[in-house]
Formats: sequence, structure tokens, C-alpha cells
Amino acid sequence: TRHVKMLITSRERINFQNEHVHEVKGLAVPKPTATDNLEDYASVQLFVQIAQRYNKDFLPTTQDLAHIAQIARFVEGIPLALIMAASWIRVHACEEIVAKLDELMKIHLRDFPDRHLSMNDVFDHSWDLLSNEEQEAFKRLAVFRGPFDLKAAQHVSGASDSIVLALRDKSLVSMNEKQRLMLYNLVRQYAYKKLCEDLKTHEQTVELYTGYYMKFLDTRRRDIEGQNAEKVLIEIQNEIENIREAWCYALENRDYYRIAIAAYTLNYYFFLRGLRQEGEEFFRHAVMQLRQAPVSQGRNHALAYTLMAHARQQKELMHIEEAQHDAEESLQFFSTLEPSDHYGTAFTRLLLAFLYMIQGRSEIAITIIEDTLDSFRTASNPGVIPAIGYTYLGQSAFEKGHYAEAKSLLETAVQETTYSRLQSGQLYVWTLLGITCLELNEYGEARKHFKSALALCKQLSIVLPFYWLVHGVALLCQRCNYTLDAAELLAVIAQHPLVDSRTRQRAHEQLNMLVKYSSQWEEVLTNARQQASGWIVNHQFGGPPLGIREEFLDYVLMKLEQTVGCGEGIQLTERELQVLRALVDYPDDTLTEIAQTFGIARVTVQTHIRNIGEKMGMTGDYKRKDVLNRAIQLGLLY
Repeated sequence: TRHVKMLITSRERINFQNEHVHEVKGLAVPKPTATDNLEDYASVQLFVQIAQRYNKDFLPTTQDLAHIAQIARFVEGIPLALIMAASWIRVHACEEIVAKLDELMKIHLRDFPDRHLSMNDVFDHSWDLLSNEEQEAFKRLAVFRGPFDLKAAQHVSGASDSIVLALRDKSLVSMNEKQRLMLYNLVRQYAYKKLCEDLKTHEQTVELYTGYYMKFLDTRRRDIEGQNAEKVLIEIQNEIENIREAWCYALENRDYYRIAIAAYTLNYYFFLRGLRQEGEEFFRHAVMQLRQAPVSQGRNHALAYTLMAHARQQKELMHIEEAQHDAEESLQFFSTLEPSDHYGTAFTRLLLAFLYMIQGRSEIAITIIEDTLDSFRTASNPGVIPAIGYTYLGQSAFEKGHYAEAKSLLETAVQETTYSRLQSGQLYVWTLLGITCLELNEYGEARKHFKSALALCKQLSIVLPFYWLVHGVALLCQRCNYTLDAAELLAVIAQHPLVDSRTRQRAHEQLNMLVKYSSQWEEVLTNARQQASGWIVNHQFGGPPLGIREEFLDYVLMKLEQTVGCGEGIQLTERELQVLRALVDYPDDTLTEIAQTFGIARVTVQTHIRNIGEKMGMTGDYKRKDVLNRAIQLGLLY
């Protein structure tokens, strides 16, 4: 009999020495984003097939297919559950079945085994076969939402390796494609009902679960700012469903200390991943819930951090007034804390200063930044505060056109970001320093800083600084007369949904300027936009976090390398730059009217235009429009 092979179906491993296990999973289900060809999925086909047994006239509409796909995802393609759901087509529309899935997980068939007449009967049979230790661990695992690892399972359930393995062998705990443990939705629902039957055990389990994931965030608070940022972002992404659930438990149970420390880390997560809308909604709901809680030091501490986090997400959405209001209110709550939270206060003050800068209130912003830096000069561990402060001072100087001062401040910021290991800050500072060097006509320096930033992008997938960097490389290409390449890079920025509205608007304006002064560019820009759309991919549901094809980084580097040997730029005087800008800002004004604006003679304006043209390499007779077209091609106007 040694050559005899047996095919056995079972919900539990047989545990023979020569046993080969083939795990049968649910039928294929459509992804949440899928809208086309839903009828091609096996789970949808089974539902329709069973439904037509009960109602031969049932022909699913497009809306019906969407609801059936939702049912299939909820039951995760489990055939028995699909059969049960479809049997109710006799009295319910597909939309109603979705709404009543919990109630409808049963079927009335005389030739079905008793234990298969409802999903509860199925799970009751499996529950009765578990030992007491296995039952205890199984119901505690019901608090998890989404996949989890063995360490988390053991901490929350108190189960040993052998108990978790036993539940795995009995098909009550599954494993996804990333080798992480999970419970199917229907299994988890059954286990959670069992957990809720024992209020004390439920409370203990929720406490262990909340504490585990809040500590998970706390221990990564510094790393998400530093050189391990990308590793931490991936770790948080893997656990985000459980983190969200633990956060909700913390809010519900008014666990204020944990909320405060988690808010800081999650604030960085949403910011660095470019999840602005998601982050804004997340913290807005938290702030609303905390406002309803009784006033206490703990509640004020939690509100201070959640308001600061909400302000930052509002800033990224360019809701500047709302962000300013939240930041100011956050500082009010920080001022009530005893002992004081100096770090949180300083971080929020710098955020508020940045918001003032955006509104043109640079003097008050600089005062706040300098006062904050002064208060941290003697601190033994100032963290990222000096790095952020000098970055904002450099940006303020840049926006005023004080490029030499901006360069000096940003070089200090580079040192501070290196010292504090604030890699996301390094990426941004190198980018801004590169753009500053462009304004100083130091093309070699600009290229060096952009290259450093690109090298860091290979390690990090931080959304916003990356697209600022692409914008900087586009400007360099434009200055070096690689206008087609600049147009394609600008088109990526202008079209990408992850790019902040301010940067996207600037890219649009630069592209429109090319068309405005040269009709020949319309077809070129159309092609550039089509080419750019080919780079952009959906960053959700497993897509790349930057929302761009991976080879795009190498493509940007190639565009940067081709500018090697490009001259150190065109040296225009301050007055020449003013005249050039006036030609753009006042296109309908005569040269006489422009001259009156500056209090100079018309002939002087003509001389400036001629000098500008010569510096740009133009010869022969050229008109005002020709000068503007050439200046735009060279990136002197943006």
C-alpha cells in the first residue's frame, strides 16, 4: 500500500508525516477599485449562477454587479457564504442583501447538512472542536482588523506558538500573500461575538490591543523623522488597519497620553506619504471627539497634538486660514500643560510661522522662528527644531529674492538636518538649495544639490519633497535650453494628484507661458502631457507610494546629467529682470507706460530689452514677443 495516494478534504490538517497540504482559498474577488468586467470574476459568477437558480429572470444590471462584487469582497470569496447570500435573491435586491449580510448568512435547503445551514452553524461546529486554550486565543484575535504578525497575536491573545499554529491548522487563522496572519471577515465576526460574551475579557483584550499599536507608533516617533523613515513608513502601512482601530479604541476610552504620542507619528506618516485628504479627515474626526470630552490636562494634551496634526494636513491642502486657526488653538492648549511640552510647542510655533510666511506676514514669521531657535540653542537634544527653523528662514529669504542670504541659511539647514538625521528635511533643503543656486546662476552647485536629493529619493518614497525636486530639475533643464524635457517634467507635476496645489499651479503657469508666447509649443505641450500621463500610476491598493513608475527616478537623473557642461547662466541686472517681468505682467502696456512705472525714459526701456536679448544670444531684429519667448525657453521667467 505504499504507492497508494489519498485525496482528503478537511478544514483541519491531518498531520501525517507524508502529508502535502494544498490550502483552498476563496474564489477570486474584484478589487475595490475595479468597475469593469466584474462578471469575469469567479465569485461574481457563482453568485449570479446560484441567484438564477432561484430566479431564472435575474439578469444583473451594472449596479447589481457592483453590489455583488461588494458581497464577494466581504465574504472573501467563500463559496458557501456566496451561496447563502445569493439564495436571498428571491425576496431581496442585491443592494438589500449588502445591507443585511449579517442576518442573511443562512440557507433553507433540505439536502444540506445541519452544520451548513448557516455560517454560525459552520463556525459552531469548529468552535466545539477547539480546546479551552484555543477558544480563548481565537476569540481574542477577533480584535484585529486586517493582517497582523505573530508577535502582535501573542501579545494580545496570550497564545503560545503552538496555539496559533493549531488555529492555523484548523483554518480559523489564515495567512495572506505577505505571510502575515489574518482572520476572514466572517470568521472574525463570529469570534468577536464570542469575545463580547465576556465583558471583562473583552476590556482586557482591547487594552492590550490598543497599548500594543500605540506603543508601536511611539517607538517609531524619532525614526520616522530620521534615516529610517522609509522603513518606518512601510511598517506603518502594513499595520495601518490595526493602527486605525487601536486609535478609535484610544479615543473611545479617552486614553489621552497614547493619543498624543500617536498623533505625532501619524502626522508624519500622512504628510510623508502625501495622504493629505485622508490625514485631514483622520485628525478632524479626532479633534471633534476630543472636544466633547470633559476638560482635563490629559484631554488638553491630546487636543494640542491632534490640532497641530490637523493644521499640518490643512496646510498641505492649502487651507491656510483653517490651518492657522488650528495651530493657534493648539498653542493655547500647549500653554495650559504642566509640566510644559517644549518640543510640541516649538514644533507648532514653527508650523504657525510657516503659515504666516505663506500669507506674506514674513516679519512676524521670522520673529517666531528666531525666538524658537533661541529657546533651543542650549538644549541637549533639540531634535529637528533647528533643522526646520533654518529651513524656513532660508525659504523666507528666497521668497524675498535675497538669494545669497537664503543660500547661507539653507547651508546651515543642511548641517542641522544631517545632525538630526531628518532625511525628509534633507531632501527638501537640498532641493530648495539647488533652486536657490539656479537664481545665483551657480548651475554646477544646483546640479550637485539636485543629484544629492535624487540619491536620497532612491532610499525614500516621500511624496512632496520628491515633486519639488522634479520641479527644480525641470527649471535647470529649461535654463540649459532643454525645453522639451522641462515641459515633460512640468507636465508630470501639473497632472499628478499627489502634488500639492501650490506646486501644481506653478507648473501649470510655466507650461501656459510657453504656449502664450509661442504657438509652435501647443503641439509640443500636448505631447508632453501625454508622455507625462504614462508615468503616473495609482499609488493606492499596493501601487508605488510616489504614484509614479519606478524607472522615473532614473529618467529624472538622466535629464539632470544631460545639463552637465551647461554654462553658468545669463547674468541679468536687477533692473533688466524688473523690465523683463513687466513685459509679462503688463502685456497691454506700451513701452512708454512701462517706463513711467519705473520712472525712467522710454529709450532706457528699449536699451534694457536690447541688452537682455543680446545676453540671451539673440541677433538681428527682434520684437518684444521674441524676447519673452526666448526668456521663457531659457527658464528666466517662471
